[in-house]
Amino acid sequence: MEGKGVVVLVVVGLMVVGMACAAEVRTAVVYGGRCDTEAENVKEFLDQTGLLGDVDVFPTTALDNSGLLTYDALLVFNNIYTVCSPFDQDDADILSQAVDKGIGVVVASKLFGDTSNIDPLKWSEAYNVLNADGGYPSLTPLTLVKLEEDHPIFRGVESFSGGRDSPRNDDPSLHQGTVIGEWSDGTNLIAVYENKTGGWRRVDVNVFPVSSDMYPDNWDVTTDGAVLFANSLLWAANQTVPDKDCVDASSCSDCVGGDKAGNCLWCSAEAECVTMPNARRDSYCRSHIGEAQYCPVCAQYADCSSCAAQVECIWCLSRSSCLENSSFDSCLSTVADHGSC
Repeated sequence: MEGKGVVVLVVVGLMVVGMACAAEVRTAVVYGGRCDTEAENVKEFLDQTGLLGDVDVFPTTALDNSGLLTYDALLVFNNIYTVCSPFDQDDADILSQAVDKGIGVVVASKLFGDTSNIDPLKWSEAYNVLNADGGYPSLTPLTLVKLEEDHPIFRGVESFSGGRDSPRNDDPSLHQGTVIGEWSDGTNLIAVYENKTGGWRRVDVNVFPVSSDMYPDNWDVTTDGAVLFANSLLWAANQTVPDKDCVDASSCSDCVGGDKAGNCLWCSAEAECVTMPNARRDSYCRSHIGEAQYCPVCAQYADCSSCAAQVECIWCLSRSSCLENSSFDSCLSTVADHGSC
């Protein structure tokens, strides 16, 4: 079961990607004192998705309008205990301002549910997607059942297990919007709402987000919970949720062209298609391409030296032709270094 006393706000700044580099990313996790480890767990799994950029942490004492309202998306959650500082009315007012400003706010269990230990988030019901009802349920292993398979939040989410306990609220009812995913017992797991008049989106996720890396009976890190939360933040912030099929592309043109344009990035030397944005791509991607017009046309190089001098190309000796790095499997012998021609 999850540990006691965490009140955490995850503030995520989204990456802006051009063809060759990313803008500076402002990200943070705001958490109650004495709950550093829970905040670090959330930071770590969001970082590892590579979808949002770096995530920093700082305590709730730093929560104010001037800082919070500069972010793109917020993940807000609480534990069932209140050892750490709960969100008070001032905090709820700031979060309400964030929603009104168009910042994507994702609320996770247990802030929208009423239990014997904590109160729901003290903001207007106009911001609720799931209602502030449903107590603390019996702990049992549950899994995600998708009701809208094609919703962008489910891109790259093949499975999600709540773990042995599946810590959550006991079936909070829908206030507005659409339930796109249920728990396997038929209770509400994830619901979305878009206020087109106000220009904002909200997502409620009925699971305590600290993972099994921290508490073994919580949501299972071998399933896709991290991507589920990251995608929820992207959708709430009205950002493109990356195409789940980036890793399946085997060439530059397949990676950054067609329906993958704007979602994927081609790492030339590694011949690898990665999700864009990817916060860690510069650590392994020596040369990357984001638009199809910049993809190499290796076939234009007619000799080994000129072909192998291109980082994206490789010379196929058996066919006397120049191919993209990703296409050399059909060759009996290849040359990748023009000095070896």
